[in-house]
Amino acid sequence: MEETLFQKTQGKQLEYIHKAIDLGKNPAKVSEIFRRNDIDCAIEEVEDYLNPKQKILFVDDDRMLVEMGNIILGKAGYDVRTAISGEEAMKTAENYEPDLTISDYSMPGMTGVELLLKINQIHPNSKLMLCSGSEDYFKEIPEEYRDRVTTVLKPYRLPELQDLVKYSLEE
Repeated sequence: MEETLFQKTQGKQLEYIHKAIDLGKNPAKVSEIFRRNDIDCAIEEVEDYLNPKQKILFVDDDRMLVEMGNIILGKAGYDVRTAISGEEAMKTAENYEPDLTISDYSMPGMTGVELLLKINQIHPNSKLMLCSGSEDYFKEIPEEYRDRVTTVLKPYRLPELQDLVKYSLEE
């Protein structure tokens, strides 16, 4: 006897409710998602709820580097938002709480250090990474933040960036 769509949906919903309980998540949220979506959309939304992607804000005034970072980190499974200036990054951060903010040091209008300090004020749990072509700029990080900011010397290869991101997020 073939399973009806209703039975299939109910079975999947119960499976995800048990998974939510195992993960310490709200099982009522799973039921609510299934109530307002078709089964395929519900499964996708519940998967995102139960296994959220880590969020990265990638900031650099080099558009090509930003696009490549977006592609590489997105393919690695991260939810990536990009900006080409400190001001644009701050606007993004108003509605997006990154797990990690990666910023170039040298950008027009606002340095990467200034940006990371501002991000830290509104999202104190966000990890911070500063990239620069010169180690001298790393000295501008205030002493009380030096243990919180991962520093990366440019040029770097984007695959190396994946490893640095993974390391930073695991700390």
